[in-house]
Amino acid sequence: MVEIPEDILLKIVNRETYQAYKDVDEKYKPDTAEKLHYIFFQRCGVLTDRHSDKIKKIRRVVNAIYRVRDANDSNQKEYLLYNFHEYLDDVKGNEISWTKDLEGFHKVPKFHQEYDQQGRLYVTGIDSTKIIYDIPFSKEAVDKLRRLQKRDAKGARLYIGFVTDGHVSDHYDLAYPVFIDPDFDAIYNRIKANQIKQVIESQLGLQQSKRPDPLQEIFRPIKQQAEPGPAKEL
Repeated sequence: MVEIPEDILLKIVNRETYQAYKDVDEKYKPDTAEKLHYIFFQRCGVLTDRHSDKIKKIRRVVNAIYRVRDANDSNQKEYLLYNFHEYLDDVKGNEISWTKDLEGFHKVPKFHQEYDQQGRLYVTGIDSTKIIYDIPFSKEAVDKLRRLQKRDAKGARLYIGFVTDGHVSDHYDLAYPVFIDPDFDAIYNRIKANQIKQVIESQLGLQQSKRPDPLQEIFRPIKQQAEPGPAKEL
């Protein structure tokens, strides 16, 4: 089990999430991504808060940005999520990296509590978990993330789609001018219309390939009849 010192944990975990555990005197259990983040810190010599200056040297590179609408939100608000790599020199001076997918949201649990025999509250479990998205969609927010993108011809990939409980689904790759179009519905409807068109064209093409050519039917060669043999003598 990976034990993360609290001062370093606070640099990894969302503070609202951490505080929710602290308010009910529950020990926070890091998830897999947070453990990997700490291992990255360890390899780079960031072991306590005394090494926090080294954290400032971390180079973050964004390689994908998602414009998403929360499928559970009736207000149809839009947010940004992103994937990134982080680079830093390890204790031997070699540059290493780690990767995280879908940064941009955090979880806040609602704990279920009961009283013990001494009248003290204790936690028996988690009733529900609220997902909070951190980056509202805007062109300015997109451009801010793109300033951290890869310095090559491709840059960060741009996707539009839906998100449910922090999981992105039904997403599509877009060019930047389309990605920042304010009308989410118009973009998505065009994508779906193009998909339907491609399916119809594909089916029509398949039918055409199976249908015989009418000219071939008209001018099909007549089968040659067998030449009659010599008459037999009676």
